[in-house]
Amino acid sequence: MSDVKLKVEVAVTSSDHARGLQNRYTLGENEGMLFVFPDERTRSFWMRSTPLQLSIAYCSANGQIIDVKDMNPFDDSSVVSNGMAKYAIEANKGWFDKNGISIGDQIAWQHDTVLFKKVGKNG
Repeated sequence: MSDVKLKVEVAVTSSDHARGLQNRYTLGENEGMLFVFPDERTRSFWMRSTPLQLSIAYCSANGQIIDVKDMNPFDDSSVVSNGMAKYAIEANKGWFDKNGISIGDQIAWQHDTVLFKKVGKNG
């Protein structure tokens, strides 16, 4: 399998983080949002005011995917990472599965693109 790319908007500031993909009704097939945090810790996201069906991948400081979860539109429930995360990537629901991206894979990002690299026997 070749590496997979996702075009992203990058959210770095706390106001960017809070706004996220709220009030968006469309997201391109291979588009998403990368959240970059100043530290690595347990992360929590919710879908208040977000009408899209999304999946989220939490990633450690070294770029390893530690968790992938689905999120439902307008849901105020917290979707908590299963470990310490410095990055979070939101994409259309099912995007990670559709592209064979899973826990243990690596990310690298530059400007507005995240590159997913398969790790292990299938990579």
